[in-house]
Amino acid sequence: MLDVNQNNIEALLLMAQCDEALGKTKEMASSLFKILSIDTNNVLALEKLRNFGFLGAGKKHDEITLVETVLEDGSVYLLPMHDDKIDDGFGALIHDGIFYAGMFKDGKMFGHGMMKGSTGIVYVGNFNGSSLEGEGTMITDNYQVKSTFLDAKPDGKTPIEIKWKTGNRAIASIDNSDWEDTSNWYNIEYYTADGNTIKLDFGNGDSIDFETGTFFIWKDDGDFRGFRWGDSKREILEEEKNSEPIEMDHLVLYPALVAGFVCSVCFSFEKNRLSSGGFMFEEEYDDSQQFAIDYNKIASFFTKKYGNPSKTHNSLVWRVNPQTNLTMLKWNAGVQKIAALYSPSSI
Repeated sequence: MLDVNQNNIEALLLMAQCDEALGKTKEMASSLFKILSIDTNNVLALEKLRNFGFLGAGKKHDEITLVETVLEDGSVYLLPMHDDKIDDGFGALIHDGIFYAGMFKDGKMFGHGMMKGSTGIVYVGNFNGSSLEGEGTMITDNYQVKSTFLDAKPDGKTPIEIKWKTGNRAIASIDNSDWEDTSNWYNIEYYTADGNTIKLDFGNGDSIDFETGTFFIWKDDGDFRGFRWGDSKREILEEEKNSEPIEMDHLVLYPALVAGFVCSVCFSFEKNRLSSGGFMFEEEYDDSQQFAIDYNKIASFFTKKYGNPSKTHNSLVWRVNPQTNLTMLKWNAGVQKIAALYSPSSI
């Protein structure tokens, strides 16, 4: 029995739903995929095909014989033959780490099929030439996306449905083809793995980590994250339920996404009472130009929230409310990092 990874299994399940498109060749497609997708560069793959009776004169499967053709660039085509002629229909292509199993027309990928790229991404749906075009599904290690595709990417006009391996799921419209930038999403429907519906407002600062599907809800009320200075640690632990906290000494940390940047939201306590808070951004910079670009993006996000800041030598300061200041710091500890600290103001 040949092993297949999780991506391949999911792709096979998707293909199994395509009886009408593949007809009698469905069984053949599944078998081909099991054999070839383990390692598209494996020279033993073709020998396995021969042993399974997919190749060779007079050997037929579901009344189809696949003819092996090797081009000068190393591409291997397995195309259908009927009455001793190359025919349109189901076949396969192996080239430079890419594997395609599906329908061909005039020797080119055309119609329903499945492609596994050299990066391991699997595409299932309608192909026109060398890429997914039309309705289809893209499957990666972390998520799968259903939409209408153009050049193997959502076309930017049709809503996308994305499901993460965590079980969280979202349906959203997008403004353009840069669909991985969640700030382009609108009309968002977000569902957690346990079936709860979450209302997200990106215009207010809510966000989704695209790679993991983790959501983060921005809270404007209070001094920090809807809480007041002096609120109890127990109250904050009960209210902040996005994910499991990390507790260390007087700090409690949660993963977050602010202004499109991955960070930790930090609560600091004195005698189990909230004394300060902030965001520690994850990215470490050795490129001063990129650091300046990202620093300004984050600063612009806070300026939209709180108005223009005052400037000091190494920081920007916003007045959040009469009791609270926000200080955005440039932190240099071998590499440059960005931090934003909320603290009680001295009135």
